[in-house]
Amino acid sequence: MDHFNFGTMVTFPTTPKAFVAFQEAGMGRKLTYSELVRMSRAVEILNECYASGRTGNPPSDMENGCCNSIQFWSHVAYEQGRREAQA
Repeated sequence: MDHFNFGTMVTFPTTPKAFVAFQEAGMGRKLTYSELVRMSRAVEILNECYASGRTGNPPSDMENGCCNSIQFWSHVAYEQGRREAQA
């Protein structure tokens, strides 16, 4: 993570409101309702990862598994939608 400028990052633990504001500022637009809901839910997992870092414990299997699962299923859903659009 050396390529990140941590001076301009979100400070954890954070709140959904603060996290959403940071995302909107970075994107240059307001989030849609659907994006707001997803970002708000993500804060709980991100705060748990922060807590793991504070204690020196690696992120739990749930934290890692949840992020990996979301990434996997996001890709699967996208590809399904892309293929249907081409059919």
